[in-house]
Amino acid sequence: MAVQQIKNDRRIRQVFAGDPRRSRGAVSRFAHRVTNFFRDPIAFKALEDQVIPKLFSGKPDDDAIRVCRRECSTGEEAYSIAILLQERMDALKQSRKVQVFATDIDGQAITVARAGLYPASIIRRHITGAAGALFRGRAGRQRIPRQ
Repeated sequence: MAVQQIKNDRRIRQVFAGDPRRSRGAVSRFAHRVTNFFRDPIAFKALEDQVIPKLFSGKPDDDAIRVCRRECSTGEEAYSIAILLQERMDALKQSRKVQVFATDIDGQAITVARAGLYPASIIRRHITGAAGALFRGRAGRQRIPRQ
């Protein structure tokens, strides 16, 4: 913004209105991309123990479960929620339709999240047990398949 000598909101609108690529680039630079699988262990443990059981409790087996994760960045936390939901279904010996919707202001981050492709080293570091078997990969990259 200093290079463009932007000093007020009106000038910001003028600069970005003329070039959509510039505004997308600015979003990517300013977006907060701090994410990881199961990034906050205490929060994910509470989700696993207190919230997810309620999503399944007292509902017919054919009821779909839908969860929305905003500010998903490159998707690791959204996939972490999907893993917890899959583990719960496995424990209950159920098969339901599960949808995890994820959003982010950064279109490039959403593209990464949509691909579900991550370095194998990150998967090994953060995904344990049977959940690790969900990922498929080659050449040092692992993908979580759509189910």
